[in-house]
Amino acid sequence: PRHSVSEIVLSATQGLFHLQQYALDSCAGALVLTSSVSIHGRVETSLVDENTPIIEPDVYGASKLLVECGFAATADRLPVIALRLPSVLCRLETGSWVPSLMRKLLANDEVTVFNPEAAFNNAIDVGELSRFVVSSIAKPFRGFQAFPIASSGSMTVMEVVKLLQSSVESKSVISVNKTSRRSFAVSSEYATRF
Repeated sequence: PRHSVSEIVLSATQGLFHLQQYALDSCAGALVLTSSVSIHGRVETSLVDENTPIIEPDVYGASKLLVECGFAATADRLPVIALRLPSVLCRLETGSWVPSLMRKLLANDEVTVFNPEAAFNNAIDVGELSRFVVSSIAKPFRGFQAFPIASSGSMTVMEVVKLLQSSVESKSVISVNKTSRRSFAVSSEYATRF
């Protein structure tokens, strides 16, 4: 279910306040924060990286920006890494493209593909993410750093669809919509250097 604007903003501001206060009061050495590539809003490039501009984010993306700004303001006392995540793949994830695609494939529903030849790596496995967080927090760092992280390899959108279709032996019909929709891949270069 979708959340209302007030629920999103309230959750972000209360979460920021409580987490920040607890971390500062307990003299935490550093914090790894999960943010979202949604912070960038309308992406006008083919690759999202740490320098991608923020253009008209939706309420969810703006709420993540608010949280990042709040932690950046106290980064002199509490160093923070903000990981701008794409979809996190785990059993409970339901709202992003891959889980939606899987639901359609499992139901043998028609699947419409946009930008079939576009690179896709806009997901990260929860295990891979956990390992990155553990290794990051063990390293000394200062200030506030925000950057995206995603799967290390990429496939085309159509390759993802065909792979998942084959893995669940779906009989779904795959159609391509010629409408041009902007798509992008996510760079993990900064995360790799970190």
